[in-house]
Amino acid sequence: MANLALPRPFDPFPFGLLTMIVSLEAIFLSTFVLISQNRQAARQAVRGRIEFETDIQSDVWSELIAEKLGIDKAEVNRRVRQRLADADRQAESHEASAQADVPSA
Repeated sequence: MANLALPRPFDPFPFGLLTMIVSLEAIFLSTFVLISQNRQAARQAVRGRIEFETDIQSDVWSELIAEKLGIDKAEVNRRVRQRLADADRQAESHEASAQADVPSA
């Protein structure tokens, strides 16, 4: 009955028009995603540079304050290295315990 209303179907079986429309949509969407990723990467680079500059400024301020207070920089550096080593050991022990908790297949 439906074939009587239309002399021939609008988009016959291989659906060429539908396929083309869906393909164009995918092209546009992927283009928009790539553009937004590039913008996000550029923003992240600017953010990283600002963080680096802030870290350097904080280091300089800390050194100047320590100098005015008479704090020994060598002692500060020794304590920093010690705390970093402690943090590394703690992270390794947490990682080892996490791997031990995972059942083998």
